[in-house]
Amino acid sequence: MISWLDVGLAVLVFYSAAAGWGRGLVRQFFDVAGVLAAYFVALNHSDFLLAWLGRYLPLTDWLPSWLDTPLPGGLVLGDVIASIISFVLLFLAVRLFFKALAGVLHGFFSLPLLGTFNGFGGLVLGSVKGIFLALVVVAILSLFPTPFWQRALEQSMAATSILYWLPIVYEQLAEVLLKVPVPTV
Repeated sequence: MISWLDVGLAVLVFYSAAAGWGRGLVRQFFDVAGVLAAYFVALNHSDFLLAWLGRYLPLTDWLPSWLDTPLPGGLVLGDVIASIISFVLLFLAVRLFFKALAGVLHGFFSLPLLGTFNGFGGLVLGSVKGIFLALVVVAILSLFPTPFWQRALEQSMAATSILYWLPIVYEQLAEVLLKVPVPTV
């Protein structure tokens, strides 16, 4: 049975593919490179941003006091939310940089003779980007131990497959955002 989360993830992938066709290969290349670079930069440096932001903006002080209560497993939801905010801010900043770079370079590569190739290449890269974004969305949603999100993930065929076949992104996000060490095999 297809759930609402499956529909949302499918819309994300198909939208990314269609947008890739419209953007073309050059812009889509920088868009995909931007998503991957943003993910790895945010994954490796969101702790530094969180510490830096903590000196100027007391994120956890602005959250309701009930978020300071430890959850099962010793996690504090307020700290997790602050880590997610830091991750998302850094992710968006790197994406914005790549988007600006793509806009500048697109003007140099917009030759009319390459339109079909440019569009098809953009479609392929847009699909890759959409699948990767769906993977990240499912991994982030799985970090929320609430019954609503757990039920949504369990009822989703796509989310179940993503968490089964591609656990590395989930493990990386859990290690960075939840500060949970991932056991090595």
